[in-house]
Amino acid sequence: RDTTAAAATATATTAADQQQQPTTNMTMEETTDLDWYVRFLKSQDQFKEEQDDDLRSYAERIDSEYNDVLMLYPNSTASEMKGGTLTGALKNVEPFNKMPLLDLKAMVKQLIQQITARNATTVNTSERTFVGIDFQIVDTNLTHKFDLVTLANFVQHVLAEYYRKENSNRHETKDRYIAPYFCFIQSSGMGKTKLLYEFKKQIPNSKNWKPFVKLILCRKQKSPGERSVFDHFLDLPKFEDMGRSDFELLYPKVTKQLVDLIRPVTTNDNNHQDIVLLFDEAHYLTGTFGKKKAGFFFRIIRLWLRTKRNNRVVAVFTGTTSKLSNFTFDDDLKQNATTDTRDHVSSSSDNFHERGEKMFDTFCTSTTVGCLRGRRVPTTTAGSEYDKSIWYGRPLFAAMQLKNELTESNRGKILKRMLLLGSNVEGTEWSNNTTCCLNILATRIQMGQTTVDIASNLVGRAYANLVGVGDDGTMRISYPPDPVCARLAMCLMDGNWTFKLSDATSIGGISKKKWVEKIGELFSTRIFTMEKGDFGEVLVAFYFLLCADEIRGKENKEYSKFSVPMEKWIDSLNGVDDDEDGDVNMDTNPDEEMAHDEGTATVPMDVDDSKRQSTKRGGEDKTKPTAGVETRGARKAARMNEERKRSDVKNIDFNAIQICRNHLRGYASDWTSLCDQTFLRNIFDAGVGFYVFAGCATIDCVFSLVAKDAGGAVVGYIPLFVSVKSHDDFTEAAAVIECHQLKRKAEAAEPEFGALCLLVIFGAERKVSDENLLDKSCVNQLCEGRCVEAVLRIPRNDRFGLSRVFASMTSDRDETTEILASHCFVGYENANANENAKLRASGNPQEKYARESLRKSRRKKTQEDAPLDMLTQLASDLQFESRK
Repeated sequence: RDTTAAAATATATTAADQQQQPTTNMTMEETTDLDWYVRFLKSQDQFKEEQDDDLRSYAERIDSEYNDVLMLYPNSTASEMKGGTLTGALKNVEPFNKMPLLDLKAMVKQLIQQITARNATTVNTSERTFVGIDFQIVDTNLTHKFDLVTLANFVQHVLAEYYRKENSNRHETKDRYIAPYFCFIQSSGMGKTKLLYEFKKQIPNSKNWKPFVKLILCRKQKSPGERSVFDHFLDLPKFEDMGRSDFELLYPKVTKQLVDLIRPVTTNDNNHQDIVLLFDEAHYLTGTFGKKKAGFFFRIIRLWLRTKRNNRVVAVFTGTTSKLSNFTFDDDLKQNATTDTRDHVSSSSDNFHERGEKMFDTFCTSTTVGCLRGRRVPTTTAGSEYDKSIWYGRPLFAAMQLKNELTESNRGKILKRMLLLGSNVEGTEWSNNTTCCLNILATRIQMGQTTVDIASNLVGRAYANLVGVGDDGTMRISYPPDPVCARLAMCLMDGNWTFKLSDATSIGGISKKKWVEKIGELFSTRIFTMEKGDFGEVLVAFYFLLCADEIRGKENKEYSKFSVPMEKWIDSLNGVDDDEDGDVNMDTNPDEEMAHDEGTATVPMDVDDSKRQSTKRGGEDKTKPTAGVETRGARKAARMNEERKRSDVKNIDFNAIQICRNHLRGYASDWTSLCDQTFLRNIFDAGVGFYVFAGCATIDCVFSLVAKDAGGAVVGYIPLFVSVKSHDDFTEAAAVIECHQLKRKAEAAEPEFGALCLLVIFGAERKVSDENLLDKSCVNQLCEGRCVEAVLRIPRNDRFGLSRVFASMTSDRDETTEILASHCFVGYENANANENAKLRASGNPQEKYARESLRKSRRKKTQEDAPLDMLTQLASDLQFESRK
């Protein structure tokens, strides 16, 4: 559902003529890799001298426009129609509008031919569809009414704002609204159609407001079931090369359907009932029609909405593409009578409300993630951990699971949508697409915010959720819990994993090290941004998941089992390899070694408490609160310790496959809610952990661990509180203080089954030996119900290369800007530099100064190191030369 939505908006730039076909081995139809477009543009004489950044911007524009064309003409044989439509879209934006029209047509014709030639088969439009748009719309009830009430309130707000006298009386066009409509944009499978259906069904019967509501599908009917959902199917004219004089024939052909639809209300002059028109799949209105501009049908309907009538009318345009919210048509306002709709309104202005420039806010409220978790049928509880987790994610996938529609075939379609590529993509070619890799990484660990163009693509063509649109058009996205997508993303991070699409084709994963390299590449391109300090947290979260993935992949090639034994996960975090039997050997006291049974560890209950302490902890009980901090939580923990020794807890597992963002602040001062068993059970079953809100003191991430008895039955859940310190130097003393703070906060919350308070030190160069290093003894104490504090230092040479990426996160360009912004301080330091005996004694004091000032704990010097050479010369001129 919603899978035919094309990629959304893009910044105006670009184009080129073409003479030869760029070389590439990619095969796809619905979209083409941006790198392929860049190589295509480079082969043109007009663009041979252009910078790569500009070419990529041009490529994004072509990619976006071409996907809009495919939305209208999915069949690969419609080359002429595609060419004419793409030409019409490109000729109105820079730099294509500067090209002679014949040259532009020739370029587009060759481009379409080459793309078509690269595809072995015709696209099957069924490849984009999981289930019909009417799937589970009529047969189910809303789980809650928050979204429905919010939508109804916003519709009434738009009606009140547009039709009040102040709007029509405003003299300035920029102060008036364009028309009485707004756009409802959200990613596929979030319940947009269901919400519109319930609006039509419930709101006309409400007590205080009884509007006339019609639900319209912006295409012809395709299945009998759609008739039970929609009131009308919009019949849009097919592609024809119509001239400007034909507008008077085209306008009534479209609007007559709407006039007939609302006739029961408008024929009675005394009936002032409000009219609400809900347009679903509105992306069908945004394509180019012959020689008309993009969104011509959308323009016609928008003009019709401005018709003066006795009734107030409002329209809601719903879809996945943000192009709906970006049709401001500045050229209509700046040029004189450049469009047919403008000509039409100028000839009969008395019949229309005055046009403005303001747009109503985009509606994106969709609080449906996990809404079906309470509707699990009993038979599903016996499934795999993956099967159980599906109920905590996207409602469409949960509904498909309920009806046994989440088949391997449909999972393949979901996978291809996640890869933002076409029906015929295969192998690992998808890994060459920057936006695709960003989407896969963000699905698992979040990657901050990105450009409007990319965000629009990720919402319209993948599964990112739109959570806000700024006044300046910026889009904010998020990746909420989505086990179906997260599991597929996890599989793609295994170089040995393949998904068979057919007997002849398959999609393969790439290695974990390559994914880490991808993060570095993405960061260097600056196509996403994070808040200060987030990058270290994201890399640590990724390290957690990759270490668990290594264990999952050995035990279950399909990754349907999420949980991993805590002991094995700890060993993986510490870089300890499994032996041939799958057990883990560590240098602990023999009395502490735990027997393994089917991948889980059993704690011997007859071991004396003193022997449970690791030799690294010196036999001292580190779980006792520090002197003078005898909290109520500590006293309760002490009382409960004896009970825990007699409890049934034998094994502890970690299971997160995805990290989300929890911006709520209810746990800012008190962690009690984070220790609640129901809360911990939900995030464990969903397979997620989360980053805390920005500025949260003490912790950065939270996970849920499960405590089980010897038979594998769940006894309870244990919170894992993580604090990340990304410093080049973090001493043992500082680690002790930080751990004590974590533990005190955890004890104050009185967790029922204890807690693990983990301090992760990432990026530190100096090797230290902490007292409370994370090891097996932590599992022993957790089984006893204690609040345990531990330190994990991720090595600078970790096997995935995350530390190297973190150390190299500053590019040459960044360092150059830092030097230019701080150059005055180089001069201020001349006295210290000239008097520093260590610098003067070195062979090259200027370079030593530059290396210490610029590169401390960063990447190493490269052969051509412009920033370091720049600072070395600057130091020579401003410091050492001044000594003469």
